[in-house]
Amino acid sequence: MLKTLVKKQLYELFRAYFFDAKKNKMRSKGQIAGFITFFVVVIVICLGGMFTAISLSTGKQLIPVGLGWLYFAIMGGMAVALGAFGSVFNTYSSLFLAKDNDLLLSMPIPVKYIINSRLLSVYLLGALYAWSVMIPAEISYFIIAGVAFKTFLCALIMLITVTLIVLVLSCFLGWIVAKVSVKLKNKSIITAFISLVFIAAYYFFYFKASALLSYIMENANSIGQTLKVKAFPLYLFGQGGVGNVIAAISTLCIFIVLFLATWMLIEKSFLSIATTSGPGKKLVYKNKEFKAQPVDAALLSKEFARFVSSANYMLNCGLGIVMLLIVGILVLIKSDYLLLHMGRTFGKGSDIFAALAILMIGSMNAMNDMATPSISLEGKNIWLLQSLPVTPFQIVRAKVRMQVIVSLIPSIFCAICMIIAFHLPVGMAIFVLAVSAIFIVMVAYFDMWVGMERPIMNWSTEVIPIKQNLSVLVAIFGSWVPCVIFIGGFALSHFLKVNAYIYFGVMTVLGLIFAYIFRLIVKKKCQKCIESL
Repeated sequence: MLKTLVKKQLYELFRAYFFDAKKNKMRSKGQIAGFITFFVVVIVICLGGMFTAISLSTGKQLIPVGLGWLYFAIMGGMAVALGAFGSVFNTYSSLFLAKDNDLLLSMPIPVKYIINSRLLSVYLLGALYAWSVMIPAEISYFIIAGVAFKTFLCALIMLITVTLIVLVLSCFLGWIVAKVSVKLKNKSIITAFISLVFIAAYYFFYFKASALLSYIMENANSIGQTLKVKAFPLYLFGQGGVGNVIAAISTLCIFIVLFLATWMLIEKSFLSIATTSGPGKKLVYKNKEFKAQPVDAALLSKEFARFVSSANYMLNCGLGIVMLLIVGILVLIKSDYLLLHMGRTFGKGSDIFAALAILMIGSMNAMNDMATPSISLEGKNIWLLQSLPVTPFQIVRAKVRMQVIVSLIPSIFCAICMIIAFHLPVGMAIFVLAVSAIFIVMVAYFDMWVGMERPIMNWSTEVIPIKQNLSVLVAIFGSWVPCVIFIGGFALSHFLKVNAYIYFGVMTVLGLIFAYIFRLIVKKKCQKCIESL
């Protein structure tokens, strides 16, 4: 039974690589091999290559002067941060609040089997991210310091230790979020807010990492002495990396104990969290009139309700909203700095600042892809929409309109901030607003088209259509293509001395044409898509 559950969890984790949701059948062996190869290339070349460069530059300064333990403490911290960040956002939903809880708990399956199978999927996901840092770090250490049996053995132990740290952190944070979310009425918004705070903190430290590493390199000896006294666990962890077998085993044992304590806590609270429907409140009936809404307004209200009811949906498909607001405020605050440095780099013409404003707004809006998984999120309840006296185009148009409205408001705010900060003339300001608005509409219909091509209706957790869906990746990267074309065309027109107003006018017309084309495609395909589900 445990083997079957583990197989189920692993299949759900990598479902898109094995199952073609569009054709509702398994992929061919060649397709599976292609998807897996692509995934490995991304992990090995992109993440592995980046952290290999970081570990080599850090190790060359610390390892030769006897601070190899500090090197491993730094790289281990990066691995834990990346692993926890990569897995914590779906831990609480896949571990505690999965959609198949009721089904599995109704079967004669021991609860510990359910917990263990889900813990394994969380462990593997965290390990995947953590090892993309630690394996390059270990290889870099061997290149600089050489390979010995003790250091190789400690390296293997450290790989296991790091994954246990990530697992404990992910489970603890996921448990807190799940515990809090079942007690809150508006739990999705609170969960999204907490997650955004975590993301903000992560990226704050990420962007400060270069300055922090430079500071550590310059003051390595004093920092090392301080950590030995005030942060002994870090010193012990680092000593394990340089070949101290006792330190490596001691650290591993500590986190095995912490993991067992975490497992016991999860086992004790799993049923109470998984079977809790939320805070109950006795409702008192009050006789009042309800005004009927037009069909389009009712469908649009449904889409907004669906969006704000899911933290995963808001975080993964609406992150551009937050970025637009933050960037708009930062541009106003740092306007003098931006004008100076951007002027030195790109030039000081108002047309250049207008093009950069459009590029930034478009790039951030490309991350708003709510329409792409919207049909898949209907899941098995799609029959409700099919039974309503509405056309398929009204259904998908409501989903598109929701993305347009949600994206347009922060985009206008960001555009106004940039117009003020860059001192753009009225003509340029109008084009910034117009081109940005047309881009939003065009991308929304494009995202809807991509989502209709590969809907996933049979899912046990909403993470699958939102994150583990190839359509979402295609929608995001596909939406960046117009941004690249726009800025490339602007650079060419600027080189050829074409009037900027003419270029922006041409881009406005082209945007309208492509938005209309994508709308026609969606209108043509939506009936077949909705009726075939």
